[in-house]
Amino acid sequence: MQERSATATTVSLAIECPISTRRRGAETKLVIPGKGQPPTPDGRLISLTAQAHAWFGEIKDGAVASIRDLARRHGIDHGDASRILPLAFLAPDIVEAILAGRQPVELTVSALKRGPDLPALWADQRRLLGFA
Repeated sequence: MQERSATATTVSLAIECPISTRRRGAETKLVIPGKGQPPTPDGRLISLTAQAHAWFGEIKDGAVASIRDLARRHGIDHGDASRILPLAFLAPDIVEAILAGRQPVELTVSALKRGPDLPALWADQRRLLGFA
């Protein structure tokens, strides 16, 4: 019987690529430009955007007379309703990016609900939300 000797080989490998970090709620995401998993739609962001459109439809159709009535009807705080409703006026390309999961990593439900007031101009929305 022939004996074989096992030899261990150690190899060091260094991979260099540009990275950045982005805050996303309570966590920090590592962002590697042009790399990563295929976009994954954020169901919570999609639901929030759809909710804003539905609520605007209720106001437009006369089902409710005010944001206060809307909040009462849905059992939520008036402040929450007034922060969510403007999302019905997001630029179409921002909505498409959210639906496709291509939004900036720091764009979260909390960022949309608790962030600064949403500008009316779509170009300003893109800059504020990280699409520019």
